[in-house]
Amino acid sequence: MPPVGELSGMAHLRTVGMGSLYVSPEGNDAWSGRLPAPNRAGTDGPLVTIAAALQRHPARLLLRGGDYPPLCIAPAAAGCRLGAYPGERPVLAGVAIAADDVRLDGIAVRGDVTVSGRGSLLYACRVGGRLTVSGRDHRVLAGVLAGGALLAGDGLTLSDCLLRGGDAGVWIGGRDCRVRHNAMRGGLFGIALAAGAGAIIEHNVITGAGIGLWLCRAWPGTRVTGNVIRRAGIGMHAAGCAAILFEDNLVEADLAYRQRGGRDNLLRNNSLSGGIACAAPGPIRPAILDGNLLRGCRGWDDRALARRNSRLAAVGAALREDDPALACGFGPLDPALAGPRLASVLPRSADDWPEEPESPTPAVRCRLRAAGQGAFTLTVENCGSVPAAGDVALRVTPAGAGALRGEEALPYALLPGESAEWSGAVAITPGCGRLLLETLPRGEGILPTAVYLVGV
Repeated sequence: MPPVGELSGMAHLRTVGMGSLYVSPEGNDAWSGRLPAPNRAGTDGPLVTIAAALQRHPARLLLRGGDYPPLCIAPAAAGCRLGAYPGERPVLAGVAIAADDVRLDGIAVRGDVTVSGRGSLLYACRVGGRLTVSGRDHRVLAGVLAGGALLAGDGLTLSDCLLRGGDAGVWIGGRDCRVRHNAMRGGLFGIALAAGAGAIIEHNVITGAGIGLWLCRAWPGTRVTGNVIRRAGIGMHAAGCAAILFEDNLVEADLAYRQRGGRDNLLRNNSLSGGIACAAPGPIRPAILDGNLLRGCRGWDDRALARRNSRLAAVGAALREDDPALACGFGPLDPALAGPRLASVLPRSADDWPEEPESPTPAVRCRLRAAGQGAFTLTVENCGSVPAAGDVALRVTPAGAGALRGEEALPYALLPGESAEWSGAVAITPGCGRLLLETLPRGEGILPTAVYLVGV
């Protein structure tokens, strides 16, 4: 009778298909690799090196438990699948993926992991070092990342991961990246976004970071929604950002929101505990605070236009039934929706992971510039990677401070990279020192903008 291991291995081969190969520290590259363990005669069994197995282009490669040297997956190995043998834990010293469409399932890596190329997937992997992802359209799901993650490519997804270590849990430097349902603790930054467009940062839990969310020169189309940030020095920091949406976030920090430079960021339906610091030079509106719950918040620049917000005197105070926040449509937030999902019932394969939309969304920037004597210029620019269409209406505030000359609603239909520009003027009412000209846009991925016009 063959050994038990050989019987179970043959049964498993029938399950995964005869196109699979096995690698084991007890293997031999002269063997076929078709068996998960050496046979009784010692004439066949698994391979001993992953590189030798990849040269045979298997449909799937299963690694037995044990330690393996650093692995480089070259472009010739595109489409390869590497997984852990059921019930065992292979540990690689490091991994560099340069091929397209590579998939790692349940692999542990002691050092760093780098991913380039296009379309790879890391599922339920443990990375002891830094994860660096470039290229396009990669996904990292349900992993444990001890050294944080650098997302330097476009169209990347980091979802349902646990992160620790490094100056930033997640650093985003590409376009159309999605960082959702992750949990991270400590570090200088929880999530940092540098000059990215169309990023979606949603439903993450950030605890104990110096700055929970740090956005520097982020482009329109970026959405920060449903995140929970606790015990941070600064909850959300925006530097030189324009038309960023902050919505449905729960922030408990020494300073809930800080903005330096930039314009027209929209904070809507957030619960903010701590101070607010918002200032910008020139005749522009740096931010709009609309329908937020402000718990113990103190001070913001008077040009950060505040609408329909509810102030509570102390952190932790309960909402009253007649609270203005509820009257203006503030929706209660559920922190339980943030953080990794399915942690207790993780699917055995990424094939069973819930489908989520991954296509880019429109990212449109709308800008108003004062040209003197009531004149202005309106520019609408498609900053994203998909077409965008809509229209922009104009409004003068306060009512009666001036009258628009010309069209009051301007349509646009723009391909990526295109822009449209209109010029107009406001007849400012005599005696009016200053009025606000603002846009009321309709369309996906566009936020309102405004400029102050000064009368004679």
